[in-house]
Amino acid sequence: MAQKLIPALFIFLMALILHEQKLSRQSFKFRQSSESVGTEALYDAVVTGDKSGVSRALITTMKEFGMMHLLTPSGLHLSSFLILFFLFPRVKLFVTVVLLIIFHFTVGFLALKRMLIFYLINYWLKNAKLSFIATFFISLVSENYIESPLSFCFTFIFWGSIIFNDSGKWKLALNMFILQAIVACIFTQKINLAAIIINPLVTIVFSLVFPIVLVGYPVPGLHSIGLWVLEIFSHVIHSLQHLHLLTVAGPVAIMIVLSFYSRLRPIMLTAALMISTNLGTEKKLSRRMKSSYYPIPSGYEFLNAKKRRFNFIDRRCQLNFIGDVACKKKPSEYGGPDI
Repeated sequence: MAQKLIPALFIFLMALILHEQKLSRQSFKFRQSSESVGTEALYDAVVTGDKSGVSRALITTMKEFGMMHLLTPSGLHLSSFLILFFLFPRVKLFVTVVLLIIFHFTVGFLALKRMLIFYLINYWLKNAKLSFIATFFISLVSENYIESPLSFCFTFIFWGSIIFNDSGKWKLALNMFILQAIVACIFTQKINLAAIIINPLVTIVFSLVFPIVLVGYPVPGLHSIGLWVLEIFSHVIHSLQHLHLLTVAGPVAIMIVLSFYSRLRPIMLTAALMISTNLGTEKKLSRRMKSSYYPIPSGYEFLNAKKRRFNFIDRRCQLNFIGDVACKKKPSEYGGPDI
């Protein structure tokens, strides 16, 4: 049952990503990041999810290794925190209820709200898979989904692969990597091949030290300890840039992984290596479009949005059915670049 449910759920969630997140105004969120990052900004990101002060270099590296979940308060953070109450199940339940009430009246923290709902349901059902499905539908029909379809989809895609995994930790790590490669394909991003090993290791270590970081965040005397831990974490992430040669486009990563399950392994590996080296330029790998492609402009250039159409100071853009942004520059008399 689980083997049939997960692929169907994945396809459904991918459809939601493309339809709701890329083709609706809820998807158009802007982020202005500073070029230099301090540990305080990273501290804010880890605890509150506010990544506005984190450098683009650090964000890019974490995306390539599939570690952005570490900067988004979610099930990993909640599970790590609730371990403190492992010996006191009733206190753990009380804390969960209190947190759900608090975050219900708080903007954001969508993934954390979903996990709190799951914990409460699973406390009564004692069945993780049924609780997962119940949480899925509760979140789908509530504002939790409407507020951010992308957050909703990512949560249940990766969380579902964990809940329904019955094949061991190595198989789970491989499945997670394949999902990250598929997401990289959809969003024309890149992924590092070493993520299949480094991502789980960093995630495990992070979950062990997060309680120290969280407790020290509001306490002046312990705040410096949290900063010291995150300073080490920052250095570790930056050191991963030395593995940049293993960073490939999403389709290449999928080809390499699938080659180990195919009789055509030498041919697929050769093709993947050729694409990632000689043909792996942005121009060759990007989708062909009739109009020019523009990166998402900064927030102050944005005027208004309607479904699939976005109005900027110097251009009008439209999202096609696969999520590409096709833009045309406005004439200067309509507020173009000459003003």
